[in-house]
Amino acid sequence: MDYYIKITDDNSIVGYTTYEEPAAIKGFRSIKVDFNPAYILSKITKHKFIDNKVVDTQEPIFPSPNPWSIWDKTNEKWVDGRTQEQKIQAEWQEVIEKRNQLLQQTDWTDTYSAVTRLGNKYSVWQEYRQALRDITNQSDPFNIVWPVQP
Repeated sequence: MDYYIKITDDNSIVGYTTYEEPAAIKGFRSIKVDFNPAYILSKITKHKFIDNKVVDTQEPIFPSPNPWSIWDKTNEKWVDGRTQEQKIQAEWQEVIEKRNQLLQQTDWTDTYSAVTRLGNKYSVWQEYRQALRDITNQSDPFNIVWPVQP
């Protein structure tokens, strides 16, 4: 049986057939090869045909949207491969990072001179900062109610 790989203008292998297709079909070129190219399409990395050789570029065919995504072959889409507990833990980590940034941005309100500089607004800023520190007392990291900065 003859095999023909379909390649693009940049020599990326995008498929194969068992018959030669006219070059005009779908904008691909067909090149006869002396191997069964089915393994190429079973890989998750891109392949190119360069100097009559198949070269694995090590680039993912479908770059994942994030490090924990896995390709669901049945539904042909990316799915989150984490457990619910892992998702919750990761979301809490993001909440804590945001909280820490907000606290750091308001450190200027918590100095020795802040009482004098802020006057009666000093206590409002301290309440805001305490509300930020209490963020982790909320039960759902996906629906955080953030305090409003004074």
